Amino acid sequence: MSRLRPRRPSLLPYSCTRSDDIVIEGKSITTDGDAVSAMGSCNVTISNSQINAGGSGISMRGSGDVTISNSNITGGTAAVYLAGSGDVKIENSNITGAISISGSGDLNASNTGFSLGLNRVGRARSVDRFTTQCRADA
Repeated sequence: MSRLRPRRPSLLPYSCTRSDDIVIEGKSITTDGDAVSAMGSCNVTISNSQINAGGSGISMRGSGDVTISNSNITGGTAAVYLAGSGDVKIENSNITGAISISGSGDLNASNTGFSLGLNRVGRARSVDRFTTQCRADA
């Protein structure tokens, strides 16, 4: 017989599931773990914000989309982690940490500085690794 464990409240600053949406506007978020977690068809919009995470800055699992504009995202494990069929759109932002995309999702970036790298995992097409301060639109 398995023992039931009490449900712990979410320790994440921002999280959503199913078809909920997260809008983060003008926030400064610092955490030792993941800063933003989304699952299912949840959509995440981040603008004019600073995110510093020891884990993932943004973790998306499912079919939802992530839009980042005019923001700085730093992640120790990954700045952006996308697993599934969702897409990531980044504009006028700085991304420090790995960007990891597995599944059929895609990344679109303009006027964005990357530090540390972009990695596509799994069956999806390969993507060249970005290096320090490489610009995706250069």
